[in-house]
Amino acid sequence: MPEAVIPHRRHDERGSARREILLGVDREARNIRERWRVLALGFAGSAAALFAAIPLSAVGALLLLAGTDLAVSKRLFDARPDCWPVIAVTAGATALLNPAVGLAAGWVVELGRSAFKRLRDASRDQRAL
Repeated sequence: MPEAVIPHRRHDERGSARREILLGVDREARNIRERWRVLALGFAGSAAALFAAIPLSAVGALLLLAGTDLAVSKRLFDARPDCWPVIAVTAGATALLNPAVGLAAGWVVELGRSAFKRLRDASRDQRAL
């Protein structure tokens, strides 16, 4: 039974069972992080060979599927209309140039959009007074 589960005991007067549950979860998460760190450091040298064994056509197909899934996600269609220019600039720069330029362009456009929105809201507030 994992450390994080204490059967038939929810809490006592001081909440010590809750502390035990939280400590068990924290300890388990720390153990998992340490295991991943050992794997990452231990196999870093052979990771390049492992990635080289994957055919580029398979990598391209996986990237195409992942990109399509991200592009047509529900979050895109639920976005506010004032966010659409940022999404369009980021997607266009990423597709036409490269992902780093797309990220930078989207970041700059988002900074401009949020500054414009703050100024517009401030002018509305002043007019309301």
